[in-house]
Amino acid sequence: MLNKSGFEMIARILESAYELARFNPNGLPRGYLKAGSAPNQSDHKVCPSDLTAYRTLVIVRRDKDPRLYLASLGAEMEIVGYFAARTLELYVLCAQRNHQGAIDIVAHDFEHLYFWQGPSPQPVAQFRIPYGVEDARFLSWEPVSPVAIVDSNGSVETVAPDGSRTKLYTSHERIRVEDARIWVDPEEQESWYAAVLTKDWELSSGLHGIPTSTKTTNVLWRDPVFQAENNKYATPSPPGFGDVGQDWSWQDLHRDMALGTLDGLSCLIVTSGLSH
Repeated sequence: MLNKSGFEMIARILESAYELARFNPNGLPRGYLKAGSAPNQSDHKVCPSDLTAYRTLVIVRRDKDPRLYLASLGAEMEIVGYFAARTLELYVLCAQRNHQGAIDIVAHDFEHLYFWQGPSPQPVAQFRIPYGVEDARFLSWEPVSPVAIVDSNGSVETVAPDGSRTKLYTSHERIRVEDARIWVDPEEQESWYAAVLTKDWELSSGLHGIPTSTKTTNVLWRDPVFQAENNKYATPSPPGFGDVGQDWSWQDLHRDMALGTLDGLSCLIVTSGLSH
């Protein structure tokens, strides 16, 4: 039989259960969104599991709505489904229609990385991100494909919809990443490379994100005409740093990269321009 302390413990458990049942998670500033909780619930239908009938699909955001919407483009735009996480705006990193016709999406809200797979509007996995994400890419067209990620510190890892996370390369110094791109070999998907461009004019690439090839400042852009133009906007050396004006000039430049095709071959296009 229960004694007095036993009855008191049961009473406390029941009180806690009652309060949890009354708790509204939507009241939290970072709480998860519930399905169909927006004013226009007709736009919040579950995404079909097979999207092969749709020719063109795009992912869009609506004003301050934190949800992502999957839309089909035809004579008129049709909302096919939506995806939601917390009450923060989502930013898509990569998305694909896999071999089974379902949609796979990876997005972030600057606090967490989310992985959607199939028709569910809620993510199947989430991951904390200590640094910003520079690029992410699915490594195959299979529904369970992992995603390769390069963060703003130059580290590379893969995440998968089952919640697994594998660190492939860890940068032990702050290399100040300007941009990064992941390229997957179309003939051999197990071979993929991560290219990283730093603010110090260094371009590196390597199989599975491990740097093996590096191009330095003298190889990229530093022709006399460009340098003369760049020096017009060079930031003066801070007090106590001596004559290092040109070392600070990267602050006045914008550099980015894109994957393209040249004469039928995949290539990396690197651009640079003055921000003034």
